[in-house]
Amino acid sequence: MTDGEKAAASRFYSMVFNKIVKLTNENEYDMLVLDEVFDAVDCDFIPREQLTYFIDNKPCGLEVIMTGRKPYHELIERADYITYMKKIKHPYDSGIGARKMIEY
Repeated sequence: MTDGEKAAASRFYSMVFNKIVKLTNENEYDMLVLDEVFDAVDCDFIPREQLTYFIDNKPCGLEVIMTGRKPYHELIERADYITYMKKIKHPYDSGIGARKMIEY
């Protein structure tokens, strides 16, 4: 990604995350899935402190499921469950690139 693309992605993901925070605070949800959120943090698209603050202050009763590589220490400490998955086979191995609405 170019610097401009990274900046645009950071603005987009930050906006989406802020919208998620607002929605979860205004409505009653039982579960929230933040798929590949650790990668978004690792790429500096979502500030680590912002995600940690959300987890520390999430609505009571909201179960949050987060996925991605390299979860950072502060969230590992706060987690109730941690699962490690290992790829055995993936379409990328056969030359199939990332697909919209599947891998991204």
